[in-house]
Amino acid sequence: MLNRGWCGTLLCGVVLAMAARVATAQDAPAKDNELEDLKRRLEVLEKEKKARDAKSNAPAAVNLMDPAEDKWYDKVKVGGGVRASFRTVTDAAPNGTDRSADFALESGRLYTGGKITEWLSATLNAEFTTNNAAVLDAIAQLKVSDEFNIFIGRMLPATDRSNSDGPYYLLTWDFPFLSDGFNATGKLGDRDDGITFWGDIGKFKYWVGVYEGNEHAGAAVHDAVLYAARVQYDFLDPESGYYLSSTYYGEKNVLAVGLVANYQSRAAGTTLDPVGFGNVALDFLWEGKLGDGVATVEAAFYYFGRHGYDAVAGGAGPFDTGAGTGVLFGVAYLIPGKLGWGQFQPHFRYQGFDEVESATIKNPTPSNIARYDIGVNYVMSGHNARISLVYTHVDLSGPSKSGMLTLGTQFQF
Repeated sequence: MLNRGWCGTLLCGVVLAMAARVATAQDAPAKDNELEDLKRRLEVLEKEKKARDAKSNAPAAVNLMDPAEDKWYDKVKVGGGVRASFRTVTDAAPNGTDRSADFALESGRLYTGGKITEWLSATLNAEFTTNNAAVLDAIAQLKVSDEFNIFIGRMLPATDRSNSDGPYYLLTWDFPFLSDGFNATGKLGDRDDGITFWGDIGKFKYWVGVYEGNEHAGAAVHDAVLYAARVQYDFLDPESGYYLSSTYYGEKNVLAVGLVANYQSRAAGTTLDPVGFGNVALDFLWEGKLGDGVATVEAAFYYFGRHGYDAVAGGAGPFDTGAGTGVLFGVAYLIPGKLGWGQFQPHFRYQGFDEVESATIKNPTPSNIARYDIGVNYVMSGHNARISLVYTHVDLSGPSKSGMLTLGTQFQF
């Protein structure tokens, strides 16, 4: 019984093995067919991929009517900026004796720019204030190389450093009155209509342009243009591009000296008695590491060659009412280490203007002024996110003095 049982078991095992071998032999052709089919599918997919790649690399059709049509969303950039403040000034309330208390939207800007080709682009910026909305910049830009660029339209002309900064890139909150009177064009943001040739040649920079200029009184009759030029040398890190800044918060080591001059004949006065002006400014900026923080020193000297007319006769600016000299000096220190979202940067700036007296009725008395700004910036994201607290003391000619406290918030995106 035992032998017959083992024989039966062995016989069953042989039969099952033979059956499995037969089944395997029968499945082999089917598996080979599946592999061949999969191979064909992969070859088809590979051909389709090559066709798509060839099509995407083919040169796009040129649309001469709209050369910026292809991927315009990669070529257009949009941004904005907001400056809002609270101010309180001594004896500035309507009753003439109390302190004023005023909130204000000082600036709301919309930035737009587009790249048409590798060497053609355009900029269109708008400025919004409480009661006004207007074009700030409208520039057609031609770039031949880093060393030679052409800007045509409404722009910031060749000017001093503070004007090249604009209000958003200053060391302190308020725009310096010396810089505000340098071009005296009367247009929004000290802009002017004209053409500028500029470039970066290593550490040397230049701006040269011709502009519409001052159009007050006799200037509009005689239609004389404004000529302006600026040269600058960067001894340390270069400041590339058209615009400048009065502090880089330690992102650059700067030692820069700039010289700027402008001239316009028959810029103001009357039709029968036109007068011209020629202004010169020399500015300096140093910024570098001092200990673990960042120190900044800024200085500028201004010569205003505006003999024979003042604000009434020529509209030369809010404070600069004639010929004279001015001095600007500022220092700041970015304290190392963050406290909360940002770092503190205490700062101080002085401005002084000494007007040349004239015996003519156009400028009978000097309008000297000295202004001191002392405050602290809370810097969260460079010039894109900053809060400033500044106390300002102003001495005008004679006994007139005033004090002002400003809390300003600036955001850009």
